[in-house]
Amino acid sequence: MLTNFKYLFTTQENLRFSFGKANLIFAALNLFILFLITLEWSVWMQDFNPASSLAMLSVIPLVTYSNADTMKESVVKENKGKSGVYRWTNKLTNSIYVGSSVDLGLRFKNYFTYSFITRKNQQGMIINKALLKYGYSNFILEILEYCEPSDVISREQHYLDFLKPEYNILKTAYSSLGYKHTKENLAIIRQHLLKLNEAKGFKV
Repeated sequence: MLTNFKYLFTTQENLRFSFGKANLIFAALNLFILFLITLEWSVWMQDFNPASSLAMLSVIPLVTYSNADTMKESVVKENKGKSGVYRWTNKLTNSIYVGSSVDLGLRFKNYFTYSFITRKNQQGMIINKALLKYGYSNFILEILEYCEPSDVISREQHYLDFLKPEYNILKTAYSSLGYKHTKENLAIIRQHLLKLNEAKGFKV
């Protein structure tokens, strides 16, 4: 009887020790997972822009093409002859580009033409670099709004100011389509071209 009691006591102690050891391992594992989550969060927060992210969520596009590569034919066809403002979004980095055109179909056709986006005068466009680097399948293309041709610049400027897109080196919307520039406008364009030249070394 005494032997059985001693065995029972020893067994309970062993079980208590085993449970205690398991609890310690479980606690250590939880701490390690918490550390990994905290590390991931801190890395993500370095690139997180709360104002920009909230602005992106508050803008509801009229049309969304979730895969710019597989949907490029629809993109060009459905926007032929239409004027408006558009947004490219990099699925991997969440960086965005905002642009406008009096003929969105033609603009998008140019984006999808390799010989066009690799021209010398297009090499300073950060969005072109990003499309080439990440591939069209890693981009979402959205039509933010359609508008009259005379309003595309003011509407683009509205979104530039509101969304603060990372891929837009030029923060002022402008167009040279069918417009005779004044000396002041030419000076502004020269400044824009200088910025574009500087952007040629910009990493995406």
